[in-house]
Parts: sequence; C-alpha cells; structure tokens
Amino acid sequence: MVVKATNDQGNEELSDLDFTIIDNTNPVITVNEVFAQSPNAIGTPFSRFDYSVTDNYELSLVKREILKVDGSGNETGLYYSSETNIPLFEKTHNYSVDFELTSGNEGANYRARITATDAAGNVEIWTSAVMKL
Repeated sequence: MVVKATNDQGNEELSDLDFTIIDNTNPVITVNEVFAQSPNAIGTPFSRFDYSVTDNYELSLVKREILKVDGSGNETGLYYSSETNIPLFEKTHNYSVDFELTSGNEGANYRARITATDAAGNVEIWTSAVMKL
C-alpha cells in the first residue's frame, strides 16, 4: 500500500507500507430454521434452510448440505448440496430456501450441515439431525 503524508517541513512524501491483516476468528452461524417437514402440509417432502452468517472481517463461502445417515448416525451419502460464493467485503450473509426431500424416504434419517468459510480460511461448521416424517 502506498501512503501519501505530509512531513514536518510541510512537504508531501510517498511511502510504501507492507502489512498483514490477521483474522483468527471463525464466522458465526445463526440458524433460524432447518426442518424436513412442512408445518402447513403434513406428509409433504419439504425442507428449509433459514440462517445468517456473520464474520468480523470478510466472508468467502457458505455451503449447505443434507447427508443421508444410517440408524447408527454414519453418513451414507450426499442428498443435497448448494453453496454461495460471497461477494468481496461482505461481513453478513442471510439465506432462506425451501427444497424437497423426495417421497419414498419417510423415516429416513438426514443430517443438515452448514459450513461457513471466511476470507482468511477460518471455518465454522453447524450440524443437526433432520428426519423426514
């Protein structure tokens, strides 16, 4: 970065400054809703991600996933995945989307996961069990 300053004699001078911003703070994920059942239409294959992510400096990427899990909680496959690249200098990302779990998966177990990454590479992961009724 080049800085222009006035010295003690009143003359303007240019100076090169090298600096590094250190960000060791993870993003913060605030979940409003993640569910796999429509409260207005019982039995429909309906799910929702509704959350916000904030960071002290700059967000980079937010990824949403639904993973199938077996009865023991082991992940058996990826069911749904979507991600958002965050524009430069954004500190907050709000998101709300509905999506469908296909019929025929009643009683299946799922895990919802939100992964937020900031510009410095700090990662925060939120997970929750989700079940299609």
